[in-house]
Amino acid sequence: MHKIAYIIPYFGKLPSNFSLWIRSCANNPDIDFFFVTDIKGITQLPQNVKAYQITFEEMVAEVQRKIPEINISIPNPYRLCDFKPAFGVIFEDMLPLAQYDFWGYCDTDIVFGNIRSFLDAEVLNKYDKIGFLGHSTLFRNTARMKLLFKSELNGIKPYISCYSEGSPTNSFFDETVINELAKEATIASYDKTIFADISPAYWNFRLGYEHGQHSLSTDICVFTLESGNLYAHRIKDGKVMKSEYMYIHFLRRKMRLCTSADSDLLIYPNRIIHFEHNLTMSMVRKLGRNSSVKYWLDFVARKWRYITPKKVIIYIKERIRTRKQTKQF
Repeated sequence: MHKIAYIIPYFGKLPSNFSLWIRSCANNPDIDFFFVTDIKGITQLPQNVKAYQITFEEMVAEVQRKIPEINISIPNPYRLCDFKPAFGVIFEDMLPLAQYDFWGYCDTDIVFGNIRSFLDAEVLNKYDKIGFLGHSTLFRNTARMKLLFKSELNGIKPYISCYSEGSPTNSFFDETVINELAKEATIASYDKTIFADISPAYWNFRLGYEHGQHSLSTDICVFTLESGNLYAHRIKDGKVMKSEYMYIHFLRRKMRLCTSADSDLLIYPNRIIHFEHNLTMSMVRKLGRNSSVKYWLDFVARKWRYITPKKVIIYIKERIRTRKQTKQF
């Protein structure tokens, strides 16, 4: 069996749904997760989740040591997202990556289903890069894939400008540039949409990607986590359609866990409750419907301390721009 390691640097305070993320990692006991953090006192981790203590300043110094040819720019922890494709180099001394066939990265605002149901031997034997977004991507543990981020594109090496001082706070190197480099290098890449990427622009669950393309599903949808497997339940053509996903991603969405993380779960906006295995079409329709009122009440409750007239105008303009782009797909 191929050995897989996810690397997750995280600095500051634990995310609100950390226990749920941990539980979903524990449901995949033959895959390891390295949680690299400055947070102390993290206890009761499953055997496959390993915490490594390091300060943010030490992390920045290690990145600079591993990429000495440029003066790197990492003013805040979020900036590390750009460096995700370089984790194979950055963490090769700190973590026992040589033991693994694949290394990669994931976010903590996701809930995993059964990873091996999707990343089976056929996929892992055939592809060198699995995934195309920053919330979960894996690379085969070879010298070529570790150094892919340093490759040339149109005669230049993008990592130099993206990682250097004076570059933008975040250039989405992990979601745009690395995919272009992989395509240019004819890397065997697995880009199927095996995840549910939930749009933050609506109260209900609208999937941001369908069939490998950026889109916005309007199907009424809820999810269940049953014995470690993640399922979407959608109303489509007058029926409840059930489909399995590797994980669900909650971008800028605070989910409220209202039950023990050890039970089977029913996931709907923006609650997670115990699942009784009696999901009907009327329940899916009721729990999965959209609500602009709930969206804005939730938004204000989370952001009221930071709201200013200027930020409101910027936010409205951004939403208008996002919706215009969505209509183009």
